[in-house]
Amino acid sequence: SQDVEYIVEQLDTKDKLEYFGMLKFGSENQELEVVFDTGSNWLWVPTENCAKCHDAPKFQSDESKSFINTESTVDIEYGRGKISGTICFDTVIIGNISISKQEFLGVTQDAD
Repeated sequence: SQDVEYIVEQLDTKDKLEYFGMLKFGSENQELEVVFDTGSNWLWVPTENCAKCHDAPKFQSDESKSFINTESTVDIEYGRGKISGTICFDTVIIGNISISKQEFLGVTQDAD
């Protein structure tokens, strides 16, 4: 038998359409509230380059020594809106688990 460790993190919801939670990013452990996207396989993170990402705190990639930007772009269209960004990798922490080189979408445009 294997010991399995479970992590429980509190998620907030907006009309049961969007689920929010706190994650830490990069070598400097920048804490950000992110949307857990149930409509795609992407973890998307607003970046300092996102002009239309509302007032949400943004990931400051230049502050992370472990950040990698592939410069490959992705556009995701939803029923109400679209986001665009670049494929990035960095350390992501949820609860007490740290994931090195986790892939995510560094959002550069949020048009909802």
